[in-house]
Amino acid sequence: MTTMSDKIPQIVMNQGKKLRYAAIVGIVTAFLFVILSTINMYIYPGSFHIAYNVFPYPHYSFIYNNLSDMGMLHTFTGESNYLSAALFAFTLTLTGTGFLIYVRYFPRLFDPNSKSYKNARVGSILGIISSAAFIAIGWTPWNILVIPHMIFVFIGFVFSVIFNIFFAVAILRDKSYPNLLGMSLVFYALVIVGYLFALIFGPEYGSLAGRVVESLGQKIVVYTQMLVLIINATGHLFLLRKKK
Repeated sequence: MTTMSDKIPQIVMNQGKKLRYAAIVGIVTAFLFVILSTINMYIYPGSFHIAYNVFPYPHYSFIYNNLSDMGMLHTFTGESNYLSAALFAFTLTLTGTGFLIYVRYFPRLFDPNSKSYKNARVGSILGIISSAAFIAIGWTPWNILVIPHMIFVFIGFVFSVIFNIFFAVAILRDKSYPNLLGMSLVFYALVIVGYLFALIFGPEYGSLAGRVVESLGQKIVVYTQMLVLIINATGHLFLLRKKK
């Protein structure tokens, strides 16, 4: 007859496998986002707008186009953009799902009786909401569903900052984890704060410089988010190997 004490090693082993799986999913998700979004920049037919003035352009402009422009059903010049929009929705669905899996299992890295675990649990709930919002962003083209799109953008990024702060506190409280992992999450939060500061106090919205700040700043925020995910997920993989 199998007792509970006999099952504990197997439960711990399965737990470790799930955590490694979640970390790998996080790393793959970040790389796939960068790869797919880069491909989509080449698919996008072109054109951008500044203060509602449309500018024809032969392709995606890294400094003038927002990432959400790839999700529009038609470009600013009226050209069909269905292929780019479909890839944008697929990319955000894949990214949001990958994030969801990672944040879902993150709290299990900590002792269930510790304060770090409680912080991570709160962060995980907020992270799941943020991940769902990122998926919704991909399915609400901003040229026809601008209000829902902007609501999901707000939820996605604001909750992302908050859940990363909770994760950072959880890591920094646990002496078995390198501070580098926690500080990278704090750095990401500061990047977003810096971006908001630039939008509010930077060049006038609707100006050429304002458009550059908005578009480039958005990409810096998103790519920083992916880099921080890779750093933390990789760090967790190494830590899990040490605990074997």
